[in-house]
Amino acid sequence: MLDEPAFREPGLAPMLVLLHGCHQDARDFAFGTRMNDPNKEPTMNMTLSLAPLVSLIAGILILLVPRLLNYIVAVYLIVIGLLGLFGGGSLHLR
Repeated sequence: MLDEPAFREPGLAPMLVLLHGCHQDARDFAFGTRMNDPNKEPTMNMTLSLAPLVSLIAGILILLVPRLLNYIVAVYLIVIGLLGLFGGGSLHLR
């Protein structure tokens, strides 16, 4: 189902795909998230996953300082484990 806000200007517009729960339809979801609120200021959400960033830094450090391989791998595994345990695997920016 395609739900278009009533206040949208005619012409080309980006398509936003949102997933909702099984017992909601598009209108319920739009109401619950206030995504069609004309008074709401437009925002951009960006989610960064920290695991690939930590992996990239660890890989670069191993290339630059190979003798520290054991320490870099140990720190990498600890950081990835802590991110997994405490759910801090992504950083949400607004």
